[in-house]
Amino acid sequence: MDIWLAFRMLCALDSAQKMIRNNPQQINRRFDEIKDQLRRIDEKLDEQVLIKARVGLRHLVDGISSDISEVELEEYRNARREFNYLINLDPLGKTKGTSGEADNRDLIALGYWGNFNYFYFMGDRRNALLQVYECTENYPTQGLIAFDRSFFSRDYRKMASEMGSELNAYQKKLQELEGELFWKKVKHYAKLVVVGGVPLVALSMATDRISLIRIPTNPDLPTMKAEIERMTGRLESLNADLSAECRARREWLEKADPASLPGFGTLPGLAVSSLLPPLTGHRGRVWSLAFSPDGRHLATAGDDCTARVWDVGRGIEISRLGQTSSVHALAFSPDGRHLALSTGDGSARIYEYASGREVARLSHDYIPRVVAFSPDGRYLATTSWNQVRLWQPSNGRELWRASLGDTINSLTFSPCGRYIAVAGKDGSARVMELTGGREASRIERGAPVIAAAFSGEGSYLLTCSQEGQGSVWDLAGGEEALGFDLSCHALAAAFSPDGRYLLAADSGRLLRVWDLVAGCEALELDCLGRARAVAFSPKMSHLALCGEGSEIRLWELARA
Repeated sequence: MDIWLAFRMLCALDSAQKMIRNNPQQINRRFDEIKDQLRRIDEKLDEQVLIKARVGLRHLVDGISSDISEVELEEYRNARREFNYLINLDPLGKTKGTSGEADNRDLIALGYWGNFNYFYFMGDRRNALLQVYECTENYPTQGLIAFDRSFFSRDYRKMASEMGSELNAYQKKLQELEGELFWKKVKHYAKLVVVGGVPLVALSMATDRISLIRIPTNPDLPTMKAEIERMTGRLESLNADLSAECRARREWLEKADPASLPGFGTLPGLAVSSLLPPLTGHRGRVWSLAFSPDGRHLATAGDDCTARVWDVGRGIEISRLGQTSSVHALAFSPDGRHLALSTGDGSARIYEYASGREVARLSHDYIPRVVAFSPDGRYLATTSWNQVRLWQPSNGRELWRASLGDTINSLTFSPCGRYIAVAGKDGSARVMELTGGREASRIERGAPVIAAAFSGEGSYLLTCSQEGQGSVWDLAGGEEALGFDLSCHALAAAFSPDGRYLLAADSGRLLRVWDLVAGCEALELDCLGRARAVAFSPKMSHLALCGEGSEIRLWELARA
């Protein structure tokens, strides 16, 4: 978990600071945004506190803008001195102003945010992250406002906002019920008072006599109050979860040695170099696609009873395998010498790639939907409806089969070749032993899982559900290590070879690339239609997509 956690936190750090680095004036705008979010105005703040905040921000801007290293260093130090003043305010106190009070915890969070920027621009990434997690551990509400959501495993800010809105709605309804009851019983000027815990209405009559009338209990009031208590408890529980997560990350950062963790530095991002001309030639829908191991060729499976192989660089068809029925799935062997494909007659066939000679035909009860070679090429796994089977390609012998709950959407081998992961419509992802097919572990997602893959070292399983929920699962403990919401209904998905990126095509006809490490969207492209299959090339140089029509779209990628 250490490497994944390091990747996520540090990429979040780079992402959060990218705009500020490119435009120093973003710091002043960010300060104003925080003030607005906290509903603070200058008149509410103590003049000394306001000056400290503004001076600290000014020093940060001057430090970034300076071309002289000595001046830059001095400005950063001055900034930190001002922010430390804010952090050391009494968290239980208030800062008085001419027109009200401000909660010191809001100002403390601003101090942490300033120090976060100070450490970042000084190149101290560990201490920059410590500001995020120390602040949010102690002041969850303020930390969520001050720092970007990508620093946390879930979108706590959104969850808290939704719960808060629901709680406010209940409180408003409670006020309406109490007000309705009040005005039904009282037609004169009155005041609500409580005597001995009993709500009473004090009536001021024309005779100046005071009368007390007990308010009868409304049957909806206890229910409404119980709901408010329940929502309040959920918010407190959410804050406790967030605080515990930040505490764990802070403790990990304090102990971890950044130099000992691979990739602890800045990770390169993705960018589209160019949209290549579409590959055309199929007559009908294209169901599936697969890159060759060297990434130079792309194989496609079509409704026109053909499997075609294309030269990616030149964009031309270089070979074709004709069938008697539609082709649904295909895969290259790891050495690139064989191509496996499934057809509408219920068979999976293996061909010599160079000669086009059929070397094996494997019969199924239903149309095979997925075919995949093991990393060493000695085995072929296939799925048909709810069954997964393991074969020896050399002689076409079936070694074992297993029946699962519902239609299987995805199948992949672990990097070591000892396990197979299958995911399907029943909402589960299962890891099965290669020898014998015994189920080693199972993950329940609830919604249909459309893609699953092992991480590069094989210790994590990556899943994407049809509802747009992505997860990274720690196979050792069976727990979700990372979770993220694509905010879309996914039609097709695939993971990059290194396990860092998720490629998902949504029902809105957009192709999204998510960075699982940084926890944010890296690219968004137009599918120009509903996608059926998507794929990364082995060396991350291209993206491929097939959709409603007969064209295959290709994008050339570059590492940003």
